[in-house]
Amino acid sequence: MKQLIVLIFLLTYSSLFAQSPIPVTPVSPAKSEAKTPTKTPESKTVDTKTAETKPAPKMEKPTPVKKELPPLQKEGGFLVLNGLKWQADNVTKKAYIIAKADCEKDGLRLPTREELIDAYYSKYPEFRTPGGYYVSGNRVASDRSHIWFVSLDNGHHNHATLTREFNVRCVKTEPKQASTKTDTPPSTVEPKK
Repeated sequence: MKQLIVLIFLLTYSSLFAQSPIPVTPVSPAKSEAKTPTKTPESKTVDTKTAETKPAPKMEKPTPVKKELPPLQKEGGFLVLNGLKWQADNVTKKAYIIAKADCEKDGLRLPTREELIDAYYSKYPEFRTPGGYYVSGNRVASDRSHIWFVSLDNGHHNHATLTREFNVRCVKTEPKQASTKTDTPPSTVEPKK
């Protein structure tokens, strides 16, 4: 009797499966170890008229345009940069105190650290001849026995003792001329009657 029930059960379910099949998803084979092809830097374009594949044109990098520096203005024995006159010749090595006194004796002064850095970034070769470190007129605020210096070869700046010798290039600041133009019109107050 048990066998008959099992047989009826199997026939019933098999007829059900025959009427509505169960979708079976195929088992994908194991992924192969082969690497997928990678994109090459040269892309391809397809000509739609002839259906031919042609290599895409290569994009060339634009060549940088080198800007030529405008000629450095010269006035007498001075080079003029941003309105500041720099001594063109007589670059010598001196300690800060002697250099400061020599510049002041000629009515000049030592350049500030910022002015020396500006001269370096101007890229004019006149400021890099002779190369090396140049003394500034700025003392270190936290230690007055040290002075700032700047390399006009690479822009490096640091401080050292007052007795160390550096290249000296004095500068001259033109005094600003007082304006004679008045911005206010003359008074137009009428006298009382």
